[in-house]
Amino acid sequence: MTDVVLMQLPFWGPGCPPLCPALLKSYINQHGISCRIFDINIHAYFLRGDKYYDAWDLKNGYYFFQGSPEKMLAFYEHNQALFLSYIGQIAELKPKVVGCTCHNTSIVLSKMFLKEYRHYFPGARHILGGPEVARFMHNSDDLLKEDYIDAVCLDEGEKSLVQYYQVVTGQKNGSVPGVNYKTDGKIVKGGATDPIRNLDDLPFPDFDDFDLEYYYKPNSMPSYSSRGCINKCVYCSGRAFMKRFRTRSGKRMYEEIAHLKKKYPEVDYIRLSDNVSNANIKELEIFCDLMIASNLGVRWTLDNAVIRKEMRTPLYKKLKKAGCFLVAYGLETPSPQLLEKIGKHFSKGVDIVKVLKEGKKAGIYISTNVMFGLPGETAADFQNLIDFAVKNKRAFNAMNPSLTFCEFYPGSMGYENPEKYGIDMHKGILFWESLDKTNTYPIRMERFEKFCKISKKHKFDNLFHVEELPNKYALLFEYHVASDEPEKAKEMFRKIPTEQLTTEIKRTYNTIADEKIDLPEASADHESKMKARLPFSDALIRASLVKQIEELEKMDVFDVPGQRKWKTRVRSIMHRIIGYDRISAKINSTLALMKIMDAKLQLRSVSHLETGEKS
Repeated sequence: MTDVVLMQLPFWGPGCPPLCPALLKSYINQHGISCRIFDINIHAYFLRGDKYYDAWDLKNGYYFFQGSPEKMLAFYEHNQALFLSYIGQIAELKPKVVGCTCHNTSIVLSKMFLKEYRHYFPGARHILGGPEVARFMHNSDDLLKEDYIDAVCLDEGEKSLVQYYQVVTGQKNGSVPGVNYKTDGKIVKGGATDPIRNLDDLPFPDFDDFDLEYYYKPNSMPSYSSRGCINKCVYCSGRAFMKRFRTRSGKRMYEEIAHLKKKYPEVDYIRLSDNVSNANIKELEIFCDLMIASNLGVRWTLDNAVIRKEMRTPLYKKLKKAGCFLVAYGLETPSPQLLEKIGKHFSKGVDIVKVLKEGKKAGIYISTNVMFGLPGETAADFQNLIDFAVKNKRAFNAMNPSLTFCEFYPGSMGYENPEKYGIDMHKGILFWESLDKTNTYPIRMERFEKFCKISKKHKFDNLFHVEELPNKYALLFEYHVASDEPEKAKEMFRKIPTEQLTTEIKRTYNTIADEKIDLPEASADHESKMKARLPFSDALIRASLVKQIEELEKMDVFDVPGQRKWKTRVRSIMHRIIGYDRISAKINSTLALMKIMDAKLQLRSVSHLETGEKS
């Protein structure tokens, strides 16, 4: 038996194990609560096959699945065998609490999974946590109306999860700081939790439940240097989620890496996954000194760094010697006036070019992120960004354009107080406009596309390699509907690729068009399909994994979607040099193992049917 089960459902980054559940597990273990983690997201990624091969690509990460229950349901049904197998595994543990970490790309599937789990095994309490259900989202009341959701964690989760478990097991009564939960038909609301003040007091994350070979970057793990953020960016919700900014000591960070390396010797890559990775320069240098002295043989990255005056040659050389090979900066814009206006105070007065150039010269991969249509941005500011990028292209390795251009997420200062920043939010967080109408979604998209073309011309490396958004016309259709511009909306509708025409888009089109298009017959929703399903053991035995396995077997290693021809040729040569037979054997052995697992699942189900056991 296990007290608590924590899960990560699709869609989430497949680069390395998720940090949040690993931290929660180690913390609640310290309080005598047993825990298992299931990264269902990475298993789905590993089995994705041709149909969903690029579903996790960063260029699709924001809107390819997000917000489309129809596509999510299709994905869930396609992977029903996988989800049912996890439901069976979790049920056998008889947990008292089952929890999901929710992001805007994973909340729909998390809800589907919990709904199905409750349908088959109604004993455990279900709790949601993460940024998509945080306090600033103001959605806990609506979530708690669902009969398969029992609690919502609104703040950071360590203390709250322990106390909620104590409520569930009768060890505690009353409210839980940081949690809203249901009991006896009533909602008990807790106030804000007291954040953990000294991050060094937290135990090291526990990654025992993760198979590191599944991840896009095998043998990699996440860590962190801080919680919260030192900047006050008007479009970011990070400060609303972690209101108190805290950093870890360099000594504690080093001790964690040394611990992980000793416990998991195969680990050779650490990502610092936080809102800002270089907030405390003094402690960062202490961390570097300890890494240099220990020679652990671990490479690491600063995934979210602030452009600040201390990031110069002496520090870069130390970072490089300590194993850091990448620094990713949230540049957003080179305009000093805009940087000040949007709240990037730590970049004030900094020589940005020297910060970038000296890092690259020290042998570190310098990646920058830029945005389009920041509040107050003019056409001249955008041209300044283009000129800066072209003139200084040798100062950085990559410049990544924001796929949402500039979005005001709930919890951000711009969302909470739009008038202060001269913006109108009536069309939504993505389609907002400046009050003077000089900054609209189409204008931002035009700037994004111009940047992408110039980026391609000058061969800037970037994460996405796109010249326009994959779902450009679907987004513009939605924008023109929101703008009450039916003729422009209909024009965009005609350009939407067939595979992107969801029932919801077609239904919206029928509300604005004179000529109506036929809608597909209404298919059963997830809840209806569950009600019609067989008992769990019958459902599991009939939902074989063989479909996914056969799809994987048919895929050619050198003929996968989205690969550039020159990259395919290079990979082909390299695979032959290092031994294609060895790679092929590894793939085949993996497929064989999955077939064995599938057979075992079916045998287990048969056993349950014959003995009348409940899984």
